[in-house]
Amino acid sequence: ISHEGPTETGLEEEFRQAREKLRASPEFAGTDPEAHLRFAEALHHRGDLTGATEEYQAAITLNQELTEAYRGLGVVFIDRHDWMRAVKALTITTQRRPEDAEAFYWLGRAHLARGDWKEAAEVLARTIRLKPEDAEAYADLGLVRMVQGNPPAAVEALRQAVSLKPDDADAH
Repeated sequence: ISHEGPTETGLEEEFRQAREKLRASPEFAGTDPEAHLRFAEALHHRGDLTGATEEYQAAITLNQELTEAYRGLGVVFIDRHDWMRAVKALTITTQRRPEDAEAFYWLGRAHLARGDWKEAAEVLARTIRLKPEDAEAYADLGLVRMVQGNPPAAVEALRQAVSLKPDDADAH
């Protein structure tokens, strides 16, 4: 599996060197899945998608029950535009955590990016049931409903998004 993917322009070598330095430090416990998870989150936050992918996968290898690692990996795959892997990782997360609105939202976004409108609509509707104040989920559901040829449902979803976040241009 190639771990190479889009990262901040020109920073891949710098990120690789920083990862190697951190992995060599005594503070980094190479067999602790939680340490890999925290490292993955930090790398993802910095924009190091390759490093984040490696560390989330290391956490999962060490502890396949570490659901947070699957969710993080799914979001990284979305950032890398690897929609199928995102769907797979986020599906594992939502199966294990059926009340995790954030995981459902990201799964809906992955289906949306794939053009799988039916799945996107179902998952985004589930997100809204779990978290009725999620303006982004309403906005995305509105887009899906428009593509599905259901303008009344699209308008209703977009109205909800705007009512929840009237000052957010992304909701309009």
